[in-house]
Amino acid sequence: MKLTADANVLFSALIKNGISRKIIFHADLELNTPYFFLTELKKYRKMLITKSALSKEDFDTFENVLLGQVEIIAEDELKPYVTAASKLIADEKDLLYIAAALCTGSVIVSNDKDLQWQKRVKVYTIEQLARELKII
Repeated sequence: MKLTADANVLFSALIKNGISRKIIFHADLELNTPYFFLTELKKYRKMLITKSALSKEDFDTFENVLLGQVEIIAEDELKPYVTAASKLIADEKDLLYIAAALCTGSVIVSNDKDLQWQKRVKVYTIEQLARELKII
C-alpha cells in the first residue's frame, strides 16, 4: 500500500515506540511525505528530542533510520498537483499532503480532521490504518 504520512504521524514515530512507529516500519507499506515535513522536523526538533527521552546522538541515529523509510516528495514533483489539491482543502500544510497523495497515488494517514472532509483521497486515522494492517 502506498501511504502519505503527515508530520504528526512521523513525529509520533520519532517520540515513542507505539502504533505510529509500527505503521512506519510495516513491511507492506511504501511511505512518502511532502518536502515540507523536513521544515517541520527542523522547527520542532528540540521538542521532539526532549519528548523522545533519547540522547541527541540516539535521536539523530533513529531519525536517519526513520527517514530511510520515507520518500520525501520534492516541491517540483508536487507543483502539478497543487491546483487540484487546493480545490479539495484550504490549509496550505494539509494541501501538500493531498498533493503528495495525488502525485504518488497513495492514501493518507493522519488524525487531522480537516483532511477527512475532502472525499477524493482516502484518509485513514492512525487507529483505522492499524486495524487495516492488523497491528491492533
